[in-house]
Amino acid sequence: MIKELVKEIDGIKIYQVDGEYVRDHLNLEFTNFGQHYRFPFIPSHEIWLDKEYGRGEREPFIAHALKERELMSQGIEYPKAYDEACKEENKYRDREDGDVRIRKLRDCGDVKVYLVDGKRVRGRYTKDFVQGGHCFVYHFIPRNEIWIDDDIKPEERSAVILHELTERNLMGRRRIGYERAHRKASLKEKIFRKKEPSFKVCH
Repeated sequence: MIKELVKEIDGIKIYQVDGEYVRDHLNLEFTNFGQHYRFPFIPSHEIWLDKEYGRGEREPFIAHALKERELMSQGIEYPKAYDEACKEENKYRDREDGDVRIRKLRDCGDVKVYLVDGKRVRGRYTKDFVQGGHCFVYHFIPRNEIWIDDDIKPEERSAVILHELTERNLMGRRRIGYERAHRKASLKEKIFRKKEPSFKVCH
């Protein structure tokens, strides 16, 4: 896997990596960035940033990753470290007005799938939004929509749409809780990525 050095901060080397490769071969849960104490396959003095396809959020991501790494290296568990790192990330974000939707990607039955401005969503609503989402996880997404983050590689969108559709169906129709629905959707996504990564889930 190719790593491109972005910068070094206090001995921590920050690399841009191919997030699709990481998700396909190391851990599907890797999203916009990661650090060793969250993803042990990342060397301890490195932070990895996924290549960006949206408007660019490098500084907020770096600030978050550095704080999260600092706290977890001190023995603080991930959920608390994440919350504190989100506060640090907030210092680098602005709330932007305007519609977050960029364009409709496709229809999946009665569900409309939109490509959205991920930077604007994270600045206005929540930093938890990564890759995609639906109304049963994010209250701000309309019930008949799925949102796909423009920051993700275009070739991965079908895999993420499949994940979100599966998770939405399990949570909405079958009343399955998020954690279990997410695991099932991730398993389906992993199989899809290995077999038909270029296949369109719906039109």
